[in-house]
Amino acid sequence: MRPYQIAPGTRTQPVQRTRLLDVHNLDTGAAVFLMAQYQNEFEERVRFGPRTQALPPQSPAAWVANMLNEVAEQAHAESPVRPILVPLPVAALMDENLCTVCHAVIENTPLCAQEISLEIDDASVTLLGSTLYPTLEQLKRIGFRLSLNASRSWSAPLNDTLRILLDTLRMDARFLEPDEELQKRVETAHAAGLTIIADRAFWRDGPYLSRHGIDYAVQPRCDS
Repeated sequence: MRPYQIAPGTRTQPVQRTRLLDVHNLDTGAAVFLMAQYQNEFEERVRFGPRTQALPPQSPAAWVANMLNEVAEQAHAESPVRPILVPLPVAALMDENLCTVCHAVIENTPLCAQEISLEIDDASVTLLGSTLYPTLEQLKRIGFRLSLNASRSWSAPLNDTLRILLDTLRMDARFLEPDEELQKRVETAHAAGLTIIADRAFWRDGPYLSRHGIDYAVQPRCDS
């Protein structure tokens, strides 16, 4: 049998375009969430692995559909931990086909919508404002969980509507101690029932973070 060969000039996509990061309980050490990270975001910023050629243009909703399908298949094969945080680019939130496409895709994967937490960026909420709420409400009706990524900025007000829609909030642990206003906002979010996840946290900071309502962290660090 002749080995399979790729014809010269053929454009191929990377074998693995996503990776799954464990989110741990800082007290028990157990992995309780997964967080998907894309090699190339929709805006084509490379995050890990070899730099690849630009892929053919596609709609934001179609891009999310491809990534959602890949994340679901990969998680089903690699880990029983659920739910999985799956980031949504702001362009996808502005695509009128997003909800329909996400619903159709998840129905054809090994997972159900409740096992996916679609993560919106703080900048998306700030940019789109209340026009974003109908999209988020429709995603919730389908069964998806929703998360807010406030790790790079947190300017969107956590009003009553968002508190009801959101399940999880992710923030950067490095900025907590020197910022009393941030501490109050995190504690308010925790009191409202949101699960708070820290980025760039150390295992040794677990008790301190827990006092502010933060019990989980993405791949916590050990002291060097």
